[in-house]
Amino acid sequence: MFVKVNLASNYSVGTIVSFDPNQNAWSSSTGQDYFGVIVRDPINVDGVWLARVTFSGSCYALSAGNIPDEGGHFKVENGLVVATTDNNYNGVIAPNAYNSPSRIAGDLILVSIK
Repeated sequence: MFVKVNLASNYSVGTIVSFDPNQNAWSSSTGQDYFGVIVRDPINVDGVWLARVTFSGSCYALSAGNIPDEGGHFKVENGLVVATTDNNYNGVIAPNAYNSPSRIAGDLILVSIK
């Protein structure tokens, strides 16, 4: 499921965003419970950045750091996925595919939003 929303800026595909009432637009998430992931390149229409954002299910999100090959839970920090062992998490990181290189900061990684 995706929805086209207005963004506060031109963010990269995989950036996690949440609604910012001060800007009346979606901006890089700081870890709120309700968030979405940009799944298509944003476009500028008459000075407004628009992008498809998914709010549930599986998608690719940007990583803030190294991701364990076995996957696990994730939290959101500054619009990026951070692996966590905390029981208060935002979703699940898929395990790394067979014979794939380890996932590092800046990689798009498969996640499932809970």
